[in-house]
Amino acid sequence: MLFRSYWVFNIILYSHISDTKGRKIVVLIGIGSVCLNTFLLGIAPTFTFALATRLLLGLTNGNTPVVKASLADITTGPTRALAFAYLGATWSLSRAMSKYVDYN
Repeated sequence: MLFRSYWVFNIILYSHISDTKGRKIVVLIGIGSVCLNTFLLGIAPTFTFALATRLLLGLTNGNTPVVKASLADITTGPTRALAFAYLGATWSLSRAMSKYVDYN
């Protein structure tokens, strides 16, 4: 819940930054924050640290609309529909497969 609330407010900020500075920097910040926060969540010693990590991810990861705008710019017509379908399918597949990843 807190992650999504921070994420929603951050989308507005990232959309403005992508319009002024460019989309590449926003996407790179988003990918970097996901990598860093996933690592920090994996080594979280306490629940409070894990919660703070999720809040930090919500504050630094608002690149989904920027990625969709970039996808809309580089595709046309029927390929656009296919590209957005692949984007949604990739997200769904990663969510479904993540529960089967186990390092033990």
